Amino acid sequence: MITGVEWIIIAFLVLVVVIVVVVLLLTKLLASKSEEKEVYYPTRICPKCGRNLSQLPDDIKNCPYCSNELA
Repeated sequence: MITGVEWIIIAFLVLVVVIVVVVLLLTKLLASKSEEKEVYYPTRICPKCGRNLSQLPDDIKNCPYCSNELA
């Protein structure tokens, strides 16, 4: 028969296992979210004036800031 002290030890071990599992799951969840945020978006810069063209349409032929012809 299991005594009161043994129940306390068993409960403590179960609690430790649950805490370890929760910490591991949270770590994996947070790591996967940080990987999702590291998406690389190339920045388009005008070679003449250096202005950021990333927010402009991809099919523009000339820089709207300096009128430089874009490749």
